[in-house]
Amino acid sequence: MGIKLRRSREEKIERVMVGLAIVRDRMERRVREMTNRSRQLFEQVVAAKMEGDEERAAILASELHQLRSMLNVAIRNQLMIEAVVNKLETIRDIDEFRKFIGPIRSLVSSVAPSIRGVAPEIGHQLQTVQEQLEDLSFEIGTVPNLYLPPIEPDEEEVRKILKEAAEVAARRLRESTPEPP
Repeated sequence: MGIKLRRSREEKIERVMVGLAIVRDRMERRVREMTNRSRQLFEQVVAAKMEGDEERAAILASELHQLRSMLNVAIRNQLMIEAVVNKLETIRDIDEFRKFIGPIRSLVSSVAPSIRGVAPEIGHQLQTVQEQLEDLSFEIGTVPNLYLPPIEPDEEEVRKILKEAAEVAARRLRESTPEPP
């Protein structure tokens, strides 16, 4: 009976590791997509600045600020998930896993809401992992959850984006327009 129970726990740990690896890979892909979109939006802000369309530039800069805020959350969460996956890959013994299940569960629980906000489809996969961790936690013992508050973006970022875009636009205009004799 003891061997069967141990094997069952090991299989559950393996399922958690596979689920987190899927979340990690999806987060990586999502961060790449958001980074590309961020570059595109910045180029659009620069183009609007070059055309003198300040209203459009401000709207695009605001959108870019929101995207960068979500990107920062996504990157932070991606790094946390990566750390959990790496830790789980180094843990092979149930007794060792018992030491880390509480902090791992806490970390996944703290990351889940912001991942759902950035990438709902990835949040669904993470929900499954959370449920598996909860089951495993009850089975082998639990440690209280830790709360990690979300990082709030700086509202000054929109002005910084507009300033940066204006500088790039001015430089590009200088480079593309010949100096008068």
